[in-house]
Amino acid sequence: MELQLIYYIEVNAIAIWICAIIIRQIYKHTSHRETSNIVFHSILGLIIFMCASDIVGLASEGQSFAGSRIVVYIANAIYFATQAAICYFWMLFFQVRVRRIKKLISLRTFIGASPLIGFICVLLANPWTKWFFYVDENSRYFRGDYVYIHWIIEFFYVILIVALIISRFITTSNKVIRSECVSFITYFIPVIIAGYAQIKILGVSSLQIGIVIASLMV
Repeated sequence: MELQLIYYIEVNAIAIWICAIIIRQIYKHTSHRETSNIVFHSILGLIIFMCASDIVGLASEGQSFAGSRIVVYIANAIYFATQAAICYFWMLFFQVRVRRIKKLISLRTFIGASPLIGFICVLLANPWTKWFFYVDENSRYFRGDYVYIHWIIEFFYVILIVALIISRFITTSNKVIRSECVSFITYFIPVIIAGYAQIKILGVSSLQIGIVIASLMV
């Protein structure tokens, strides 16, 4: 058990470290006010928050200190919410990069956020429904019967992003944008592989590594 916990902490700590380095490089070498950089900063911040919540939740799981069950629950709720939010912000990022949107606050971005908003509303009811996960009396985490809804939301955003990039590639004659579109498609390969591994194998923290690799590629 201790070795497994060390593995989780190492994976998440490495992901946080890499994200911190990327943020530092962005601040040193690019414009802070550029829209795509603002969105990318948000993605990296969410990744760090997701990894930190994963560490807290896993370190508290099975412990008997006062409030351990609540800590495990809140940490996992944050982990679920940040995963979905990262997918939404990736969609925003690629829409900005391929010139589909210019303003972060618009009707289009609000419509795009509606699945995320709906998911978070349902997640807030999870303590009573136990749809996505539950924590037993021994502070142990278990998947709920409808956890697949969470996965559907995330893969919906991934599929939507790929569709938007392909659509932009077909409809534009700008060679720079077309070249970026081809590159962007490859960024989803590590995310899809890591996400599938995490779905199939309970207890493997692979998604954050896939997301961090994609961030490094960007």
